[in-house]
Amino acid sequence: DSLGVGFGYKATFEKDGDDWLVEDRPLMNLIVKTKVRDWGVTSRSRFEYRIPEDDSESWRYRNQVTITPPVTFTTLKIQPYVSDEIFIRFDDEDFNQQRLYGGVYIPLHERIRLELFYLWKLDEQDDRSWHDTNVIGSYVYFLF
Repeated sequence: DSLGVGFGYKATFEKDGDDWLVEDRPLMNLIVKTKVRDWGVTSRSRFEYRIPEDDSESWRYRNQVTITPPVTFTTLKIQPYVSDEIFIRFDDEDFNQQRLYGGVYIPLHERIRLELFYLWKLDEQDDRSWHDTNVIGSYVYFLF
């Protein structure tokens, strides 16, 4: 069992036609890790202060729960995982996005890890309908 706290900053750049939408996001993470019958369970709560370039500022809460089974594959010790993340805007007190992940962690070195994943993202639109997006992605983590 472990508890972690982290602070960070994220800048996002999104293309909208010919324009770039820029948003600054200072953030704080609270992370709880535990095991349930050898299955890894991680809950990350993220509080973001969103500062869009041409819109009003707002707070957003994100909670991501990740489950890793007690198995690895191949001599590389590839570990699968599933994850669910929800997004709640504080200004509207509104649940407006959900992300479901499935992927694998691949240790490349003692302090370097590759993550490959599939993401199904659901976004609430202005008319209260939901739009889905399918994403294939990767991350490389450098551990210090």
